[in-house]
Amino acid sequence: AMIDGKKFLEKDSNFIVGVDIVQVQLEDEFFSDEVIKLSQKTQFPLKNLCLILTRTCRMLDADFLKNKLNPLRNKGVNITIDDFGSGLGSIDFLRELAPDYIKFDQKYMIEFEIEESRQVIRCLSELAAIFGTTVCVKGIDSKQMFNVIKQYTVSILQGDYYAPPLPLNEFMEKIFKT
Repeated sequence: AMIDGKKFLEKDSNFIVGVDIVQVQLEDEFFSDEVIKLSQKTQFPLKNLCLILTRTCRMLDADFLKNKLNPLRNKGVNITIDDFGSGLGSIDFLRELAPDYIKFDQKYMIEFEIEESRQVIRCLSELAAIFGTTVCVKGIDSKQMFNVIKQYTVSILQGDYYAPPLPLNEFMEKIFKT
């Protein structure tokens, strides 16, 4: 990811590369050191890296996560909680870990027609703002969804409304119009 990420940084020095992380990786005692070594080896700036904590990571104790991730955060690495609002994604976890970003579970967009699902996104995005966390909503697949969600305290929208998942070279062509 860091090698490919350097291609993006040539076009946009603020581009952030997100990498999914699973529980077993965080349990590795050398995880933080390995991330730093890879950054040095590839000359990829850590401020342009975002570690996306998948659902399995939420089974780990918040203090363990803070101790594991703080050395990376101190070097500029961003942290995201993925699929927030499902399973073990509690408000305490948000408060204690204080991630840079949260991505809402896509189920709220699948259930978009249900008023309660829209209100969950609205309320949780306002709560995240209180903690200084940026919100991403996945699953934006229509202009109607876009028009509703853009009224909330949400900064990042993701979904097929913008583009389907693309191979790396097609993605670069699309966003940089090369």
